[in-house]
Amino acid sequence: MDRRCDPRTQWRMARFRDDLRRARSELRRSRAAALARRAHRARRVLGLCDVRHSDRERDERAAVEDEVSDAERHCVRVLRGRVMTMKTLALAAAALVLATAAQAHSHKFKTLEIVHPWCIETSDTTKPVVVSMTIKNAGGRPDKLLSARTSLATKAELRDAGARPEADGKVIGAIAVGSRGEVNLKRAGPHILLFGMKKLLSPYDTFFMTLAFERAGKVEIEVMVEEASVLEAPHE
Repeated sequence: MDRRCDPRTQWRMARFRDDLRRARSELRRSRAAALARRAHRARRVLGLCDVRHSDRERDERAAVEDEVSDAERHCVRVLRGRVMTMKTLALAAAALVLATAAQAHSHKFKTLEIVHPWCIETSDTTKPVVVSMTIKNAGGRPDKLLSARTSLATKAELRDAGARPEADGKVIGAIAVGSRGEVNLKRAGPHILLFGMKKLLSPYDTFFMTLAFERAGKVEIEVMVEEASVLEAPHE
């Protein structure tokens, strides 16, 4: 008997689809196209889990397994080691997408890579906005971030860490990025501070910013707006 026709299996799959829809509604809706590809990868992983736990013929399983990468196969092996309910599989898909969101959101430019530029949502346009990111330099020569600008703010400054967590640091002329090194831009260290915001920033919005480097030149990046709740936990 084909298990796909079994009423109990059909009921479980219907429950799985409902749980997956609810899990998707809880995900952060990123406008980055790369994140959509990660969601597609999660669906393929779940499809592979489904066929590996079914009694389908081996050639049917091979057709699905040929479409996924080694990394996705590893994810399936981890899931296969446990008794997974349909709801757990849906939550696993959500976790896979969220865990890779930051990695998907990056900009490569010459020897530099700008990883996950972000800021938090705002409720007052008069308050300055901290923009955070990680800048990686794969080149053999150091570089410096000289300035930043965006059409959403009247002014953007490079700042050092403040004396207190809630205090704004002093203005600095540049942020150094060592050769084959990286620097994390965040409030507790060097960062970009925006003044005179022209609109409120809502969660999952994005806006463009231009960074100017001493050697690499200018590059346009996309900054993601995140919920204020991300400040309650460590964030790179």
